[in-house]
Amino acid sequence: MLNRENVKSFWQNQVGRDGIHWLPSVESLATLEHTKERAEFRHQEESKFIDRHFKLNQDDILIDLGAGAGQWSRHLAPRVKKVYAVELADGLIEIGKKLASNEGITNIAFISCPAEDFIHDGVADVVLISGLLCVLDDEQYQQVIKNIKKYLKIGGTVLLRESTSAIGIKLVHLNPKGQHSALYRTPDEIVNSFAKEGFLLKECAQFFEDDSILNRDPRGKLYYFNFRSIDKLSDQDHAQYYGSLGEEFLALKLYKEALSCYEKALEYNQDEVMQALVEKLKRLCEIAPHL
Repeated sequence: MLNRENVKSFWQNQVGRDGIHWLPSVESLATLEHTKERAEFRHQEESKFIDRHFKLNQDDILIDLGAGAGQWSRHLAPRVKKVYAVELADGLIEIGKKLASNEGITNIAFISCPAEDFIHDGVADVVLISGLLCVLDDEQYQQVIKNIKKYLKIGGTVLLRESTSAIGIKLVHLNPKGQHSALYRTPDEIVNSFAKEGFLLKECAQFFEDDSILNRDPRGKLYYFNFRSIDKLSDQDHAQYYGSLGEEFLALKLYKEALSCYEKALEYNQDEVMQALVEKLKRLCEIAPHL
């Protein structure tokens, strides 16, 4: 379903043979918006959100996984000591190097490497992942998280900007050009995947309000996650961590998710969504007597 070479080819094709991208603006290389005005508006709105939420120090070593043409590497470079921008598509790397040079940015090192194969040979303070996980299959996705644990310092931060499924289950989206698919995971799945490898969630929020014109598909939402690296959680610690959220909070969360699944099932008539609804209602019934 998800093929590394198809993904690479898709992003490489955003760059013409002469090394010039065909989309209407540099920002479009990351967002795939097809008008200059919309791409720039999206970039402005996301930049405001990132500047509010991303806490960085001048001495930080930052790894940008799936950096593309370095949109966020260049944006954040003035706030850190060094950026390692890791990207699969060489054409995007060349554009990123040119843009960084034109902007006088000298502390970015672009690295050609699949994100799931990358291992930093030093210690990083911050890892940024932006729109990458949705183009990785489950094995690659898990490998990225495991690898980060190897080079991110204890107490270090993972900043995640990721499109997620809003319908309670994984959502597979076939690219309109048919060159590769995207796999949108639920926020819960992402949080659990990181927690199992020793990353605790510090903050989580939607980038845009539900009624924003920047939400292109009601089945998905762009989310921000902030994780802190700790020693790997045992199964008991993992249970205690999620148990500390409180049963009332969990019940409300399950109710909202079940309601969302029901609404999407009515809209899209998907058997998978109905099954997700049943599972959430079962779980809600299990904890309801204890509230």
